[in-house]
Amino acid sequence: MATNPTLWEIVFIMKIAVDNSPLFLINNVRSKGFTLIELLIALSIIAILAAIAYPSYQAHVNKGRRAEAKSSLMEAAQWMERFYTEHGRYDLSHTEQAVKLPESLQRSPKEGRKYYYTIGLDKVTATEFVLKATPVQSHQDDLCGALSLTQNGMKGANNRASSRAAECW
Repeated sequence: MATNPTLWEIVFIMKIAVDNSPLFLINNVRSKGFTLIELLIALSIIAILAAIAYPSYQAHVNKGRRAEAKSSLMEAAQWMERFYTEHGRYDLSHTEQAVKLPESLQRSPKEGRKYYYTIGLDKVTATEFVLKATPVQSHQDDLCGALSLTQNGMKGANNRASSRAAECW
């Protein structure tokens, strides 16, 4: 003979059913996301690191562009020496035409659309020349400015005293 369950047995069965239900388990588990404070702290750390790293990165990029300009100046100086060997002077050719650098040597870097330095003859006489690499407007290299190179290998930088120009070269 089957007996009806008592009130306590019903409550006990209901409690077991509720404790084992998926809804009850979801509500007791902590959410697996980030709080707003945690996200703000992470963003602040990233911002501080970026503020420190970006100027260092820019200095490194400028140093690389300056190295490319120095290489272009040396190549232009070699071209001028070959011109002197052929014509006996730096300023005029045998046909009395003024010396002009080839177009491939007038900017740095030579390849690509964007360039950061223009290379040109600053001063030319029959026995001497000064080549100058001038930064273009989009790339103002505040450390060294324009770089220069003479026929006897003297190197200079506009924004530095002659004793500190070696830092730029």
